[in-house]
This record gives sequence, structure tokens and C-alpha cells, in this order.
Amino acid sequence: MARDYDLVVIGNNRAAPWAAIAAARQSARVVLVATEPESIPISLLLKTWAEQPCFSVLDGQVPSSPIPLSHWATAFAENWAALRSATQLASLGIEQLDGLPQFKADLQSVQVGDRNLRTRRYLLALDAARPTPPLPGMLTPPQLLEQLGQSEVALLNPVVILGEGPTALSLSHCLAGLHHQVTLISSHAHLLPKEDAEAALWVQAHLEAKGVTLSTNTAIQAIHPLPSQGQELITSKGKIKAKTLVWAAEPSLTSYSWLPAQLRYTSQKLWVNAQLQTSQACIYACGSVLGGYTLPDLAEHEAKIAP
Repeated sequence: MARDYDLVVIGNNRAAPWAAIAAARQSARVVLVATEPESIPISLLLKTWAEQPCFSVLDGQVPSSPIPLSHWATAFAENWAALRSATQLASLGIEQLDGLPQFKADLQSVQVGDRNLRTRRYLLALDAARPTPPLPGMLTPPQLLEQLGQSEVALLNPVVILGEGPTALSLSHCLAGLHHQVTLISSHAHLLPKEDAEAALWVQAHLEAKGVTLSTNTAIQAIHPLPSQGQELITSKGKIKAKTLVWAAEPSLTSYSWLPAQLRYTSQKLWVNAQLQTSQACIYACGSVLGGYTLPDLAEHEAKIAP
């Protein structure tokens, strides 16, 4: 059967359009299927906003930003989307389709809306979904950004962040740089528990030098609302009060219902080999659905490995 495309990229992250462009530049016939709008990297947004010169301390005074965060976020989102827009893709001969795919049983084609796409290979560029906070009163990173962007609502100190991955670390670093009182709590012996302990300890030292209070190997036993505002955390190391409590857990594996049933999973991820090939030879994958972190640069690096 003749193929319409050499590669169908299916994704919801930054690596999806990047991989489509890279393949098109090698004269491949490519179509991009966007399963949902790409999420904005909140940590990067906050980092660029916090790096404005006006945030430096002069004579003990902390000046306010001349650009409100809400305006900065709007401009950031527009620029981020423009980097890999459908218009740019079309100029390179790449068609973008929006919607959820339906794989045919033989995996030789996939249906998107009223289009049947016949292809040689697929690349799944997918990020896993962020877990929902287990208790009310906890802010997710997007909710934290929304609260920061409301000029009439101050982010109350102390800020307590629960997590040990890149999201929690980068948020702690950014908020400390914005002169907030930040405590980072992890149940593990050190931050970044999946990584080398020596490297993780170096990162911890950097955060502490930035002014972040670390509480590792700390179990949360209970959380009680305070009469005034905020929460009191009962931990294995004592009580910790938080006026702002942020749930910054890393994304967990999502088994998308539209993925082929033949794909193999482990307990924590979609299985791939060293070439990022799944259990089906024609399907490759990258992104945090493989069990790693939701980091644009990492997903793009993985996309380079997958054919």
C-alpha cells in the first residue's frame, strides 16, 4: 500500500513541531497532529520575568516590575506559540491537524477527523498529565502563576512548595529570586531522587544559597487550615506554617485511550528501547510519557534520537 507520509508526528509538547520541522528539512513527507494545545513552561516564564533588572535590590528596597506579570505572560505565550506556529509549519510544507488520532488495527494508517493518514512511521511526542493536588487549598503551578499575575492579590509568605523534581526546584529558585520566603519540602532523602546524589546535593546547596529553606526526608502527616489564612503542615519533623501552599509534583504516566493497545508499558512509563522505539517497530516516542521530566529541551533532545 502506498504511503502518503514518511512520518506522522503526534504530540502535545514542544518536541512535536521541532521533530516535524527536522524531518521536513531532510525531505521527509510529514504531518503534525496536535492532540491539545501545548502548555506554557511556567518555570521558564517566571524565570525570564524575574530576570528583569528592576528586580535587583537597591538600598534595601525591592522595586516593582515595570511590566505586570499578566502582560508578560501574554507576550510570552504569543512568542512561544509563534516559534512553531501552524503558519511557520505550512511554509515548510508541513500540514498541522488538530484532534485526537484513531490508529487502525494494522498501524499502517491513523484517522484524524475525516482524514486517513497512511504513513511509514509515527513519533509520539507526548507529555504526561500533571497530578491533581490531593487536598483543597493547594495551588498547582498554573494556579500559582495566575495568582502572581493578579496585581491586586499579593503572594503571601511564607510560601511552602511540595515536591522534589525540576518543577519544584525551578519554582523555588524563581520565587526566592523574587524575594519570597520559600520552604521546599520533599519526602525523599535528597532532591531529584532519580538523579546522582552528588549532583542533587550540589543543586540543594545552590538553592540554599539563594535563600530557599530545604526540608528533605520529611513526611507530611496532616494539613490543617489556619483560622486567619493558610495552612499548618504536620510533618515528621514538626509543624510548618504556610500562607501559600504549592503542589509541584512531577507529571505522572497517562495511558492515553487513543494509543494503540499493542504498546507495552512498565509500571512508570511507556516502554521504549535505546533508540526510543516502542514495542511496535513503526512507533517511536519521546517526552515525559517515557517516565522522565516535562522539560522542553529534554523532549527535543529525545526527538533527535528517534528516527
